Amino acid sequence: MENTHKAEAVTEATGLKPGTPALDTRTGRLGIVMGTEGPYIQLRPQGGGREWDCPPANVRPVGTTKRCVECSTIKAEHAEAVAAGDVSRATDCTVLMGRHQRAAHA
Repeated sequence: MENTHKAEAVTEATGLKPGTPALDTRTGRLGIVMGTEGPYIQLRPQGGGREWDCPPANVRPVGTTKRCVECSTIKAEHAEAVAAGDVSRATDCTVLMGRHQRAAHA
């Protein structure tokens, strides 16, 4: 019973409720808050999959975090390529963004 109260306190302290999209700041992974396990908040990938535990200090609601610097860089380079009419470079940026998204945000 004591663990249940601790788990509720962790969720209340962070303001994260089950179903809230959140970011694990240790890894950059996005997930959905599923609940708590001991002192940890459990996150599950947005598309489903295995849950992982994250310390409350490393969980942020998605809307309050800074945008990924690498995503922003790739997006800006893509926009420049499109504006310059460089289809090959724009395609390279699209591929690079896909790889980055899978590696950093999956």
